[in-house]
Amino acid sequence: MGIGHLQRAIMTTLDRDYVIMQASYLRCCASAGFFDSFYATFLSKSPEVALKFSRTNLTNQKKMLRNSLFRMVADAQNEAVVSEETQRIGVSHGRGHHDIPPAMYVLWLESLCEAIKQHDPGYDEELERVWREKLGRMIERIVALY
Repeated sequence: MGIGHLQRAIMTTLDRDYVIMQASYLRCCASAGFFDSFYATFLSKSPEVALKFSRTNLTNQKKMLRNSLFRMVADAQNEAVVSEETQRIGVSHGRGHHDIPPAMYVLWLESLCEAIKQHDPGYDEELERVWREKLGRMIERIVALY
């Protein structure tokens, strides 16, 4: 296989994963209670998580998550670039602001995948792999700013 074929094969896989993730995000947003399910699961993952959100207006937080996920899904198409959204989240969640410890992102991604499984009728192991890989790379960049 020549370099051109290899590049096309890689791009096809990347594009396919991006399309899979984008379609899943839209199905989740169309499912009533997706963000409620996410936060119910996330807040139950640990007392530390619940404490971090104890004074949070969850109605506003769900809107913020919806917008951030939208941007993160869009940014997943070009993983080589650290987007403004990834940078913004990294700074706002860092030690000097919300002080979200790196271990909490593991629980966040677990909770998101559980909510996707519950609300996306297209859920399967491949879909979960895509979400975990794409967001996992972004989370690594966010954590690096901690």
